Amino acid sequence: MAKSKKIYSEHNPKNHKYADFVYMTIEESEKLERQYGVYATEKAIEILNNHKGAHGQRYVSDYMAIKKWVVESDSFLNWCVSNETHAPWELM
Repeated sequence: MAKSKKIYSEHNPKNHKYADFVYMTIEESEKLERQYGVYATEKAIEILNNHKGAHGQRYVSDYMAIKKWVVESDSFLNWCVSNETHAPWELM
């Protein structure tokens, strides 16, 4: 059985560019905005963009990277506290 080749987020034709290194579908972006709010979503994209740019990291799904670790990162949580924004787990 042949392994399927990974299609990274930047090469997926359905994805749109949200930052230099962050790509996702419009639907995924809208889901994040509904769950976390517009400003928190923008901050999560910024954190992921900085990480990918600094480390050369690539993901199959930038949306899932945000859901899996960005919203739990110290950078994001500190931003939530300093901007009096709810932490992600308070929104669920």
